[in-house]
Amino acid sequence: MSICHVLCAHGIQFAPRTYRKARRRPPSERDVADACLTNALRDAQDTPEAG
Repeated sequence: MSICHVLCAHGIQFAPRTYRKARRRPPSERDVADACLTNALRDAQDTPEAG
C-alpha cells in the first residue's frame, strides 16, 4: 500500500506528484541544523557529568 493511500485512508488529501517532489527535494538548511542540534543533544545526554 502506498503512502498516498494510507494518508487518504486517514482523510488527508495528498497528491502522489506532491509526495514524489518532496521526496526528491534536498533537505533545507533548517532541517540540517535541527539534525545537528538533535545529535549534539543526544551526545551530551550520553556523556557523564564532570563532578
